[in-house]
Amino acid sequence: MSLSALAALVLSQATPLAGACQSQPDADRMEAFEYQGETNFFPAGAVDAFECDWFSRHLASLEERPLTSEDAVFRLRFLELPTFDYPMSITVSGLADGSAVIEARATNGAGGFEAGRLVYQEESRLSVREVLALRGEIERARLCRRHPDDEGVKQSDGSILVIADGTSNVFEWASGDAYCLRHAVAREDSELTKLAIWLARQVFRFDSPPPSGRL
Repeated sequence: MSLSALAALVLSQATPLAGACQSQPDADRMEAFEYQGETNFFPAGAVDAFECDWFSRHLASLEERPLTSEDAVFRLRFLELPTFDYPMSITVSGLADGSAVIEARATNGAGGFEAGRLVYQEESRLSVREVLALRGEIERARLCRRHPDDEGVKQSDGSILVIADGTSNVFEWASGDAYCLRHAVAREDSELTKLAIWLARQVFRFDSPPPSGRL
């Protein structure tokens, strides 16, 4: 399947870009990175006000930009926010020849607390074969379809046990004028978590450990 076909598959569940959410800076917040809400990272309706502020502060500290597919066939960004550990982003930019550029960034902050500052950045390439493998991971994760278990664990009575303390995974996809975002609690049996692990393996290649955020 071509990259354009992959984009069409994912975007069949995505929504067009429209407006933007606005993060509201908190003048009383004391943190290593002072985010003033100057960048609109997300389209209107993609996240609520709390998520907009939380995600935006960490994306700004990672020196990221609002996700678009400008100069790329598609872009996929994964933002990992562990409560007590360093935040990390991994972005894949699909190229016209079927390959892709993959980039990882990390700060010295903590995903559930202070945003920190950029301390790590690495970029490499994905082959056409690896991009095809990524396609399979995206299909299995049903990236643009939200699932009830995204917020916690389904109980025997059908209720959802919300996990308030853990790692939050945020995935964004952009291609053309369409965009989708999915936020989920990291769970070992989740296809989204498997996609996150696959992305981390591609950028780190296991020749060195992932960066320590406490540099």
